[in-house]
Amino acid sequence: MANPIAMRHTTALKTANQIVIERLEQALAAARELDKQGYALVPGGVDVNAVRPTLEVQPDGHCRQLIEQRRAVYFHCGISPVAGRFRAGQFPLGDCRVVWLEKGH
Repeated sequence: MANPIAMRHTTALKTANQIVIERLEQALAAARELDKQGYALVPGGVDVNAVRPTLEVQPDGHCRQLIEQRRAVYFHCGISPVAGRFRAGQFPLGDCRVVWLEKGH
């Protein structure tokens, strides 16, 4: 007879693995869409550990347009000892969150 604790552990791992795989697929689809739309992704700027996969792009005119159209928002601003003044924006894309960081604001 199989050990029920071991079976639950295996099932839980499958579920966790499947969640990670789904988030990676969502992030890949979003990255492809951002590339098509002309955004520049930040190398290493993908996080699939959050509830929604998050991709970071370099700030540009696209981001400003989305803010003006109220399709994106600034969600954080502050002063960093390293970077100085900054603000961070975000907008949804599919099941993902796209963020950018503007320095000097």
